[in-house]
Amino acid sequence: MENELNIPDHPAGGPAGARVLLLGGSGLLSGAAREAFLAAGSEVTVVSRGLKPLPPHPRLRALRADRRDAASLAAALSGERFDFAADFLAYDAADVERLLAVPGFSPGRLAMISTGQVYLVTRDQRPPFPEAAAAAPVIPEPEPDTRDWHNWTYGMGKRAAEAALAAGAAARGMPALALRLPVVQGEADGENSRRLWAWLQRMRDGGPVLLPDGGAQPVRFVYAGDAALALLRLAG
Repeated sequence: MENELNIPDHPAGGPAGARVLLLGGSGLLSGAAREAFLAAGSEVTVVSRGLKPLPPHPRLRALRADRRDAASLAAALSGERFDFAADFLAYDAADVERLLAVPGFSPGRLAMISTGQVYLVTRDQRPPFPEAAAAAPVIPEPEPDTRDWHNWTYGMGKRAAEAALAAGAAARGMPALALRLPVVQGEADGENSRRLWAWLQRMRDGGPVLLPDGGAQPVRFVYAGDAALALLRLAG
């Protein structure tokens, strides 16, 4: 029998019995990852602020912590050891450094969810972007409190988080990677950003589909369940 994400129970090569940590576990992508790892037979620990209840499961453990509070994070994770960890809540260098500074904490292989926005803060953008394009010079900071500024702040923060992850992993001899995802979509988007809803409504009402920037700005999407499967493969 298959679950809602079409992930077979205990798939061949899956991390059955692995101790998996998810920082975040109730969002669009992190919720899909939680279900994928549980279906694969993993022992899953979710760290969150506990604002959204998680579906009960015998192999699911929920720990409450404020990711941006070092004492709270240490109280939850001190001495904890895992085989694989996925960090959905790292938005700047301090977030990564705070996690890796928890006493006695071992994430195993650590995958940080990053973003294609790291490319969109660079000069002379020519999509599609090769990985090395993120090393290009960055654009100046836009006018504060504008949409461009918020996007720039997000992209720059993720770039700093990636750099902190690389430095922290090298210092500890720890396997780690930053997974730069495009725009994530899925059924749970109705509970989160609703980025896709306007397009779906336009298709249903029969009106013409609008092309921002005249169609000159190609955007890629990934299904949350497929991204969750990628994390499953990384853990296996």
